[in-house]
Amino acid sequence: MDKLFMVMPAYNEEDNIAEVIESWYPLLRLGDSDSRMVIADSGSVDRTHAILVDFCRTHDQLEILSDTDRQHGPKLIALYKYAIESGADYVFQTDSDGQTTPPSFVNFGI
Repeated sequence: MDKLFMVMPAYNEEDNIAEVIESWYPLLRLGDSDSRMVIADSGSVDRTHAILVDFCRTHDQLEILSDTDRQHGPKLIALYKYAIESGADYVFQTDSDGQTTPPSFVNFGI
C-alpha cells in the first residue's frame, strides 16, 4: 500500500469542519497506516481550531498544521511541503468547506 496524505487548508470552518473530517477520514484506509489527513488552520477566529484539537484525540491519523500563514496560498505550500517531507506517495487536496465529496475521490483508484 502507499502513503496517502489528504491535505486541507481551513479558515473559520466551524460549521463544516466536523462533517468534512467525518466524511473524508475513512478514505485514509486506501493508503497504508502512515497515511494522514493534515489540516492547516492558522488564524481562524471561530471554533475551528478547537474542533480540530478535539478530533485529534479520537482520530490518530489527523494532524493540524497551525504555524502556517493565514492566507490560502501559504497554507497550501506548507501542506504540500509537509506531505513531501513526510514521504507521501500521493497527496490529495480538498477544501474544508465540503464543496467536494468523497465519491469524487474514489474514482482516482489509488
